Amino acid sequence: MREQIYLYKLDIETMKREEPRLLGLLPKWRYDKAIKYKIQRVRYESIGAGRLLDIGIAGFFGINEGGLDWSRQKIRGLGKDENKGNFYYEHEGVRAYYNISHSGDYVAVAVALKPCGIDIEFKDDKDFKISQRMFNKEDQCYICPDGDSLEAQDRFRDVWTIKESYVKCLGKGLSIPLKSFTSDYDVLRQGGAPAILVKTDGFNDNIKKPEASDSGVNKGIQESLDIIRTDFHTRTMRLNCNDKDYSLTLCMEKDEPKINLIRIEKL
Repeated sequence: MREQIYLYKLDIETMKREEPRLLGLLPKWRYDKAIKYKIQRVRYESIGAGRLLDIGIAGFFGINEGGLDWSRQKIRGLGKDENKGNFYYEHEGVRAYYNISHSGDYVAVAVALKPCGIDIEFKDDKDFKISQRMFNKEDQCYICPDGDSLEAQDRFRDVWTIKESYVKCLGKGLSIPLKSFTSDYDVLRQGGAPAILVKTDGFNDNIKKPEASDSGVNKGIQESLDIIRTDFHTRTMRLNCNDKDYSLTLCMEKDEPKINLIRIEKL
């Protein structure tokens, strides 16, 4: 079984009509989460994520959604990796790790046999104030190399989703400074799966220092910086929906991830 990404485009009008039915299909823990949201769109995003998760887990294992038993997972104390804090569903002794993201009109769920992180984003960085405040010089050089504002916004979303997917894959959240690591942007420009590169001066208790590598360091990074290539790789794709541009990135450890995109039309 290869990693899979399930993608759903939110249909607000349909969700308005079918909210009771969709809520009734959710497992209790997702139902309780969804009904807490009073803002309609946020509630629909939560409902969509819950349904997409069930569809994704069932599809990954090739079983009927009715065969999923989330309550049993909770009773047995399963559902969260003991070491990394990554969530998973266990079926017949096999763990399917999952991660959820939503932005704009899309909800995305990644499912894989090992910890994974996914992020999707559509927002721009006006005047690049976020990039200047939260990203390092290597990231900024990739984002704005030649003054092309449209391409620069696409690259901003690439960088943001790469960073978010990496910290989600680690299971640490944003406790890791986004400036403390970068990506092999030479590989990204060629459409490959770049490795995450960590600055040694950015290590803290949340980052385990990887083994140093003598080769393959991004040529675009100054040699004076001490940078170590990790075993984490990302794969990024771009989408467009309703005149909004999106970047979507999947991060996994050791293997170079593939994006096997499965679009879900109906929840």
